Amino acid sequence: MKMDIKPELINTKLLPPYSLADLVERPRLMGLFARTERQKATILTAPAGYGKTVAMVQFAAAAKKPLVWYQLDQYDNDPTVFFQYLIAGLDRHFFDFGRGILPLVAQGAAPRLLLAAFINGLEKKAKGGLTLALDDYHQITEPTVHDFLQELLQNITDGIHIVIASRAPVPLLLSRSVMLGEVHVAGSEELRFDRREIKTFLSRQNKQLSEDTLRTVEHQTAGWPVVLRLIGESASGV
Repeated sequence: MKMDIKPELINTKLLPPYSLADLVERPRLMGLFARTERQKATILTAPAGYGKTVAMVQFAAAAKKPLVWYQLDQYDNDPTVFFQYLIAGLDRHFFDFGRGILPLVAQGAAPRLLLAAFINGLEKKAKGGLTLALDDYHQITEPTVHDFLQELLQNITDGIHIVIASRAPVPLLLSRSVMLGEVHVAGSEELRFDRREIKTFLSRQNKQLSEDTLRTVEHQTAGWPVVLRLIGESASGV
């Protein structure tokens, strides 16, 4: 009897946590993403509360390509677990993507063989492109995963864009890719809300503020999204 090697996975790890209907449009940030359309990857690095996950969802929507979402946690440091989830995410959009790769994972194949299988599979199945979103990448400490992603970035075909969100700088060699314009790294300054976005955000919370008050809020919060959310939810207002 042929055994099913597909693992039992937590489906919510492969689903974006936000709906676009709940998010404030950010034309400035979308303009940044538009400039990265032909690049291989966008890296969002900022402390908690800067809206990295939200930005990834908005980027994916603007890209209008299949979104493979992967919410990482400490258990994904097991390379087998990491590859199983990554394959499952790709299988959601590209039928039978993992058919020839899952056996390699189960056999503990060398990372280089897995990389070749992934690259060849993407070239065959994802000809229209895709967005691969890896959220909370700071949870990953396993060198095998870092090495795989490093090689994947160097070998992915046109139309595939990787978006990574992390609270800490990602341990990848990116200097050359950044210099060549293949990778864009965005930090807190690019993720913060500017005054116009603060006004739009608080207006949706039924808070109409004067320009002087908006200027004060921008100065005091430094555009930090999580603080603005608290202000918006505050019963006493600003």
